[in-house]
Amino acid sequence: MKYYFRTSNDDYFLSEKCLREQHAIDWQQAKQHYEIGDIIFLYLSAPVKQIRFMLIVDDIDFPYRNTINKKCYWGKKHTPEDAIDYDALTCRLKLLKEVNSQGLHFKELSKHGLKELYPKELKGELLEYVLSFFTDNPPSYFDELDSSDDIFEGAKKTIVVNRYERDSNAVEKCKLTNGCRCAVCGMDFEETYGQLGRGFIHVHHIVPIATIGKEYKLDPVNDLVPVCPNCHAMLHHGAEGHVLTIEELKEIIKK
Repeated sequence: MKYYFRTSNDDYFLSEKCLREQHAIDWQQAKQHYEIGDIIFLYLSAPVKQIRFMLIVDDIDFPYRNTINKKCYWGKKHTPEDAIDYDALTCRLKLLKEVNSQGLHFKELSKHGLKELYPKELKGELLEYVLSFFTDNPPSYFDELDSSDDIFEGAKKTIVVNRYERDSNAVEKCKLTNGCRCAVCGMDFEETYGQLGRGFIHVHHIVPIATIGKEYKLDPVNDLVPVCPNCHAMLHHGAEGHVLTIEELKEIIKK
């Protein structure tokens, strides 16, 4: 999986409107051939001048004639209909999360390495900075994933106290595979809070990484499970530090 930066201009296409209504957008692959699972950070040009959306490549290599990009989203400078290449290879970008923060304004992004508003792969400090705005930050007593760029989990390093390095991709991989409904109580934040709750959920390690004590490669599907914040807190609230299993907490709720 790779991370990319792309820009959108309302003069050509109303990306924000399309994403709010379709929860996805189709994009011609052009020079950059994305793969399924790649992450795209979409920057809206003036007057917004911010990265606003985190998208995931959901489908690739289908002809533009099958696009969901309706004419109602075309900007005043959109390619004339008779000049469109309907055979051009296209990819579908599915909306993962929206963030509205001045920290993602071009002025701030430029301080972390973004110099030009051209499509590019994001790496290093700039990627870490952007990811930090799209990664949930639960209370510190949860054994939750944070915004690190590491591939392996469990490698101890000392800051003030020991903590475990975490794979920043694992949260989104877990959500994509297991969904955003709590595995214990069944709560779905989007059903309760609408757009505000879309894609929000905590991700719980089935085996607490603090008990492993060594570096290990994380399996986001089998090692992680989506849970709401309340159930997440209760899973870590067992007697004498015991972390409850999903089944144990379900039984407690039933009783």
